[in-house]
Amino acid sequence: GGSLSWRCNNPGNLVVNNMESAKKIGAIGIWEGENNYAIFATPEDGRKALRDWWTKGDHLDETVYDHIERFAPSSENNIKAYRGILKQFQVPLDKKVKDLNKEERERLYQAIEQQEAFGKAGKTYHNNNLI
Repeated sequence: GGSLSWRCNNPGNLVVNNMESAKKIGAIGIWEGENNYAIFATPEDGRKALRDWWTKGDHLDETVYDHIERFAPSSENNIKAYRGILKQFQVPLDKKVKDLNKEERERLYQAIEQQEAFGKAGKTYHNNNLI
């Protein structure tokens, strides 16, 4: 049970092309389906990859409003809902990604985790025992 993002320790539901690209972002595997979702060993590893996505790369001069379309393409996501949750978390959509301060970035990550249903946990087992 639980959401796909929770099962994969991938709070941003980051998608990769193949295992080589998965390893580059710190993933240990791929959940294959309509998209190849990166699987991380821990939630912390998944959070680090999410943070790296938003703090590195050629998109830093884009506004949050524009970049969310690249992060969560409208072909797979409800962009209006995504932007709505960012507003709810008081993430400044008109600000360039590179200009977000630490507090704004943290709110951005929290909004993404909520939108991607990372908090929807399932049951955890160890050696066939519920823990």
